[in-house]
Amino acid sequence: MDVITLFHIFVFKIKVIPIKEIMRSLLVFIIFMSFLFNCNTFQKNTIPKSQTKIDESTSREEIEKIIENVYSKKDSVQENQKDEFVEFFIRNIEESDAAKTSLMKLYEDPNYNQQKEFIWNNLIEHMENPEVFDFVQREVLKDPERYDLNIKQKLLQNNDEKSAKLLLDLIYLGKEQLDPDIIYLFKNNSYEDSLPILVQSIENEKFVDESIVAISSLQSEDAQTYLINLATDYQNPHRNTALSNLVNIENKELAYTIYRDVLNHPDLQNDMIITTTINSLKKMVPYLNENQKKELQALLDNLPSRFKKISKDLVQLLLTKEESKTVEKPQNQKEEPKPNLTYKEEVVESNHKSKNNVVSTDKKAIKKDTYKNQNNKTKKSSKEITQRKSNQYYSIKYANKVSSNLKKLFSDNASEIQKKIHNALLTYSRSNSDRAKFIQSAYKRYYNLQNEEEVKDLLKQGLYTNESLFAILKYIKEQYNRKDLQIFVFQELFLVKRIESSLILDNINLFR
Repeated sequence: MDVITLFHIFVFKIKVIPIKEIMRSLLVFIIFMSFLFNCNTFQKNTIPKSQTKIDESTSREEIEKIIENVYSKKDSVQENQKDEFVEFFIRNIEESDAAKTSLMKLYEDPNYNQQKEFIWNNLIEHMENPEVFDFVQREVLKDPERYDLNIKQKLLQNNDEKSAKLLLDLIYLGKEQLDPDIIYLFKNNSYEDSLPILVQSIENEKFVDESIVAISSLQSEDAQTYLINLATDYQNPHRNTALSNLVNIENKELAYTIYRDVLNHPDLQNDMIITTTINSLKKMVPYLNENQKKELQALLDNLPSRFKKISKDLVQLLLTKEESKTVEKPQNQKEEPKPNLTYKEEVVESNHKSKNNVVSTDKKAIKKDTYKNQNNKTKKSSKEITQRKSNQYYSIKYANKVSSNLKKLFSDNASEIQKKIHNALLTYSRSNSDRAKFIQSAYKRYYNLQNEEEVKDLLKQGLYTNESLFAILKYIKEQYNRKDLQIFVFQELFLVKRIESSLILDNINLFR
């Protein structure tokens, strides 16, 4: 019934009804109209009149209060107004923390299930915000089916370590596959945890060049060792790529040693390897001392004539002091201290020897030589022998095997358990605690070692020491007959949960 009809009724009543009744009817009419007006106003005021962003002149405090006030009315919003209600927060998400929080709460509110996807898609667009990122990450890991190309694009766009971690987790969950874009993200952030997946990619002959470049950006000892092994393995088909990226590792002394060894035995190399070495050494000139520059000049002079043209620029850099000083160092590269006259230099052995029986490079045989005085006379030490022995047990494949089997046992937190065990072993290599001594005893028995330094060198490799976890598990079982004590010991050694300790001990043969 509209207002005009009501009015006609009242006019009609005026003619037949006494004045007292008319006044009473008018009062009822006014109350009724007031009720209609107030209901309409309440619905409209659930959302501010302006459906655009809050006025720019409004202070941040006022914005937060407005947002909170609007959110408090969420349960009174009519079904046909809920889209508009949600849009209000979306329009103000960049200016207001309360708007972000409100949207995340509305996403979980069962009364807003119809708007859930709308809210989700808009939250994804703001994953650069830490709170929103954490929310999306939590939801994706809870339900990996929520992950899609839009989220991937935002993670790549964010280009930070948190994004790299989430993508790596999704790869392990089987919801994403390694590709050049993700590898580039790992490289840009020097994301150390990506090493096993990058190594696996190389071994599977996928994105080899991109993976090697990314590994060269990682400054961990494990990453550098892997790259060195590739660069010094004469049989590896990717040796040339590894050599071209070896210049990026933090240990410039070792990189120079490997390059020098290549030039020192040109008869053992192909032309591509020599060319790559010369081009890489151009980038190393700022890190060389005068003795190294002179040594390098002599090596270049002795190269076959076909390499003279290629080495011309490098010779010029070595001879021109001013030019070598102005060569820019790679961005984010730490300043290298000037070498003293006495310094340690790592040399890589090889089973490939020249006619003069001079040792060349090969993998799995890194030894440390101590150079004393300007003539660089080599003197072997017991440390060299220790280092050589530890490298005999170094195994990327074993680390990958542990990673793979932990994922089979613990789909949710395998990576966290692996890190705890690996980091604990590194800590025990520097400790003399009772726990460290227990682990060291396990290594001595399993690897038949007596020298403390040899044991500590193996511990420094963490889970990259072949059968390291199996050695510890076996020793625990030998020392304690009772299952509950075995679980307790493993739990205490690696700070993992009791149920995790039990499951690992029950599946000891997976880690052999």
